[in-house]
Amino acid sequence: MSKENATVHALILDASSNDAEQTLNILRNTGMAVRATQIVNEEELIDALNRQSWELFLGRNNCAQLTLQDALKIIRDSGRDIPTIEIGSDYNAENTLSCMQAGAQSFAPDENDELLCLLVAKELRHLEDRRRRKQAEAQLTETENRCELLLANSRDAIAYIHDGMHIYANHSYLDLFGYEEWDDLECMPIMDMIGKDFRSAFKCYLREQTETPDNSKFKFEGIKSDGEKFEGYLSLSTASYDNEPCIQVLITTQTYDSELQEKLLELSSNDSLTGLYNRESLMHQLTETVSFASSTGKNATLAYLEMDQFDEWEDTFGLKASDEILVGASNWLKSKTDDTDIVSRISNHAFAILRPDTSIAQFKDFANDLLTSFAKTLLEANKKTLTGTLSIGLAPINERSPDASQVLHDAHAATLRATSGGGNKCCIFESAIDGESASMDRETKESVRKIQEAMESGRIFLLYQPIVKLHGERQEFFQALLRIRDESGAPVTLDKAFPISQSSPLALKLDYWVIAQSMRALKEHRDKSKSPTRFFIQLSATAIEEDELVLFISKSLKASRLPADSIIFQIDEGDATSRLKRVIELAGELEKLGIAIAVNHFGAGVASTLLLERLSAKSLQFVKIAGDVVQSELSSGDDMKKLKDLISSAKQFNRQVIVPMIEEAQSLAQIWPLGIDYVQGYYLSPPSSTLHFDFDEAGL
Repeated sequence: MSKENATVHALILDASSNDAEQTLNILRNTGMAVRATQIVNEEELIDALNRQSWELFLGRNNCAQLTLQDALKIIRDSGRDIPTIEIGSDYNAENTLSCMQAGAQSFAPDENDELLCLLVAKELRHLEDRRRRKQAEAQLTETENRCELLLANSRDAIAYIHDGMHIYANHSYLDLFGYEEWDDLECMPIMDMIGKDFRSAFKCYLREQTETPDNSKFKFEGIKSDGEKFEGYLSLSTASYDNEPCIQVLITTQTYDSELQEKLLELSSNDSLTGLYNRESLMHQLTETVSFASSTGKNATLAYLEMDQFDEWEDTFGLKASDEILVGASNWLKSKTDDTDIVSRISNHAFAILRPDTSIAQFKDFANDLLTSFAKTLLEANKKTLTGTLSIGLAPINERSPDASQVLHDAHAATLRATSGGGNKCCIFESAIDGESASMDRETKESVRKIQEAMESGRIFLLYQPIVKLHGERQEFFQALLRIRDESGAPVTLDKAFPISQSSPLALKLDYWVIAQSMRALKEHRDKSKSPTRFFIQLSATAIEEDELVLFISKSLKASRLPADSIIFQIDEGDATSRLKRVIELAGELEKLGIAIAVNHFGAGVASTLLLERLSAKSLQFVKIAGDVVQSELSSGDDMKKLKDLISSAKQFNRQVIVPMIEEAQSLAQIWPLGIDYVQGYYLSPPSSTLHFDFDEAGL
């Protein structure tokens, strides 16, 4: 799709789970991130279509409960735009024609993986193009309707002419010239409506404006339908009407002196109740500020302020009293800002402060002062004295800011987070928290907010669990583990406290926090113990896709003064196989820094050996067997064939093997003969807040 490595949601009609998985692996090997749902009957297909949107449908005609033709009809009847590709062994022109007549876009032969990938990529591009075109058409239609409405209701006399003939005129234009219906004016030459003494000059003006438009006005004498004459001012500009180039004519019958125009401009720019700038004026100033920041690199900040108790006050004291509160709050705000600030009232009880040439860190101190000051400010309503609090959201304006609307949206999103936390707080916009809030349900938003508060209050922390070498020379490894204290104060994993955390937009921020904290702790330990201790640090799928991850790691290493080989980054097998192209790039970039990676949950999927084949031994040095596989093999009582096969595969590619979940002595005895390099689990040591572990006395 348009965003590199964007997730493709696919439906697969296939009676064989193994074949469906193999199809997915073919696509994932190209670097495509695919999440798929396998269906085998009509009920599953209808449920999937109702549940979410899909970008791809791949089907084999081998399901007894649902033929491919019936599936295509269901998709077509649903009205969904889902590219469909049939996969089969009987590839020929006749079958290709048949599948396309049934509604599929393409036919891919089983034996040609490359062709399947090309067809999928082509259909996804076409889908993206269709979606963009539909969106553009909708926006164009909306814009055209809005323009037509504005033209029709404008008090200005406006007309469009083509080759000197009228092709459109609004009501004000018809009234000005004394025509009741458009039919009376249609195709009439504009020259016939201008006094004879002005026609020669108008021709020159028309020619000059066509060649070098300058927005100047032309004074002329107009002729109404009844022959009556009037003086007016005419201006021309290029335009289009019904997709045809034309000239827009704007006529006014009087000029305004400069003082009156300035007064009108002031009235249109200010809020009538408070005297502050209104929303339209703020957006104009904000647009200029964003443009200035983009061209000069000078930063600015937008603050969005809301009174936390305003709705309660309005319900209690009424609308008249609420106006008193707003005037009092605006007067207080004027006293706290200076002439360089653009202070606006932008909604019923929301204000904004636009401060140019300042960083968001500098403005945060000012915002905290505002919180303290407002809490002490006395407001009046119906002769009663009130005190309240504010919620403030801050959005940075820099050379990367997209536009004024987005900046205002970001500041508002940060304010919502401050309000949801109880108010009387200032929050800085963070895309990882606020950027995707519109697509979250209430429960998810609340969980994300609580995670953020846990980070700010210190309830999120790291524990460390040793990874012990079974044979040979001693080596000191620890796994850095992210934990959060629950309501009882006990440390639990984030997924237990907040099930959404692993897929939430906070994932990248959490990754960065873990990396920075781990390196700091490792540096302190190595300095004190003088031992070459090394850390395993887990990376989320979000971090893998982050373009600036390696830069952050490089800067963190330099800041901590740690050798690069003291860190091994751990990636889940499922994330690695679904983002193989990106992981190959990431591994190569880390290898240049001297950093190795490990694959976690090795053996959980069907394409475990693929990573061993595609990543170099220097880059991918460790594999950690999937914990559920270890537990299943140890408890099965058989010859642990799957575990042995995974170890054999890793050894064949010269990778070191880690076996986690060793919880008791019997488990260690079972795996001892298998040629494993390292073990991890509660039998050796539970996770600890310290790095005190005697690797010499580990008992192995």
